Amino acid sequence: MVPCRETLKGPRRPLRKRPSLPGRPGAPAIAYRADAGSGDAVAYKRRARVRVDWLAGKMAVLVHDPAGRTFLIVAAIWWHMDGEFAQLEEFVAKSIRGGIIMETIPVKASAKEALTLPFKHFGEFLRFSFWPMVIIWISMLVSGTLAVATGYAPFYLLSLLAYGIIAVPFWVSWMRLAILGVGSNTGRTWHTFGWKEFEFLLMLMLLTVMPLFLAVLFALFLYIAYLMGGAAVPLILACVLVIAGYAVVTRFSFILPAIAVDSYVGLATAWKQTRSVVLRIIAVVFLSQLPIDFGWSILGQINQHLIETTSADQAPLLVFLGVVVFTAVVVLLLFLSTAVSAGAIAVCFRCRMDPALFVARQAVDAVGHT
Repeated sequence: MVPCRETLKGPRRPLRKRPSLPGRPGAPAIAYRADAGSGDAVAYKRRARVRVDWLAGKMAVLVHDPAGRTFLIVAAIWWHMDGEFAQLEEFVAKSIRGGIIMETIPVKASAKEALTLPFKHFGEFLRFSFWPMVIIWISMLVSGTLAVATGYAPFYLLSLLAYGIIAVPFWVSWMRLAILGVGSNTGRTWHTFGWKEFEFLLMLMLLTVMPLFLAVLFALFLYIAYLMGGAAVPLILACVLVIAGYAVVTRFSFILPAIAVDSYVGLATAWKQTRSVVLRIIAVVFLSQLPIDFGWSILGQINQHLIETTSADQAPLLVFLGVVVFTAVVVLLLFLSTAVSAGAIAVCFRCRMDPALFVARQAVDAVGHT
């Protein structure tokens, strides 16, 4: 490792060149002087920037194979050991801002991975969802009881509000698991809530409000078409508006996994990363949710059957136990649906933005703390 320039004494050393990194011939070597001369420091930074530009330009090639990913991690540690942490940070930031585009998203494989992820890592699923499920289960029972007792339906929204806040750490942890693996959640708990989770909540609310606003506009256009006697123009405009709106929401969907893995740099980058793959992202989310939707339909039929067959003369305790069990199943399916949706978006993000950059940054952080 090159000693710190401030600690070097004695005569100026001759100019040396560091060879190219092993396995990647052709990289421009960085010439440097191990002394404290200001002119040499400027020249060193200029030559280091050449290497940064070269690595950033070759990133799309390097991350296509496991050897390239290993190279990135080794390069990150090598840079840190050389004391050039600033160059590494610049390299990582530039690569992320560039929105490194990988191969297209495989729809069937991605949907299958997102669907099976909660079952392959069921222990991690319970680790981050058990207590949130208990809290949501209690809130649904309380809000339902209040709504039935008072006849005030908005009480049902209390459980929705509780879910929107409590489920955020689960969203973040599950996206990190899908992108970086199980080890990325070391030190995280089901109630971890910091600035990252707060930013994630704001973006999630924004992406949730946009479809609701579009639904209102869609209903407005349908009403206009009804008033005009079934005119075709308002109906066409309503369909075009909904399709365009959901396409825009999908283009910004990578904001959420980017925040989860600490790589969010702006809306423009998220927009760039989803270019030409909007239909594939929608297909992955739709296909992964099909079994969950089938489960929801079965629960809906069971609920309707219970409502039609339950009478006032039945034992209140039996009815209460039925409601408790049914609510528990609903909550479990709700969090499974959340895990599948988060996993689908995260897997699509991983296909477009290779996690080697994030792994390399974690490797540097690990070296820096040793």
